[in-house]
Amino acid sequence: MVDEDDESNNGWASPVMLSVSLPSEPTALEKAVADAIVKYTNIERQKAGLPVLTVDGELAELAMAHSDDMRDNNFFAHDSPYGYTFAERMRQAGYFTAAENIAATMGTYSESADPDIVGQHIVCEQWMESPGHRKNIIKETYRTIGVGVAYEADRSDIPYGFIATQEFSV
Repeated sequence: MVDEDDESNNGWASPVMLSVSLPSEPTALEKAVADAIVKYTNIERQKAGLPVLTVDGELAELAMAHSDDMRDNNFFAHDSPYGYTFAERMRQAGYFTAAENIAATMGTYSESADPDIVGQHIVCEQWMESPGHRKNIIKETYRTIGVGVAYEADRSDIPYGFIATQEFSV
């Protein structure tokens, strides 16, 4: 599990022009892990007596672009080392109430891993065990979700295997 240094920037409610790269087309493995993350997120919401979240394609693209960016530029944070923030990315896309969870596996899982188990691990053992991430998952006002997962088989430059971004909005 990779811990974030600061969980205070996981969400906000509220404009800045920025250039965000288009996301890659997820591989079958990345898509399967993302689907499992949505599944386990909705299971946790149901346990809390909340409605399931609907997948929003634009949120999923934003999430995928951020996961790609973290993998390709070797960082793990809500805010890019190039100066743009999570809030700026979301506002630019037209979302003014949103939250974001990020997670990474530290070589625990390889590309032969069961995607369902990887998704369950990220939701249940990383995010649900973290108060800030858990709050985003079970926040009643959120109705939509987008998940993007990037996988890095070659860990010579970056230590993470799976890098997941989860976006929420109303």
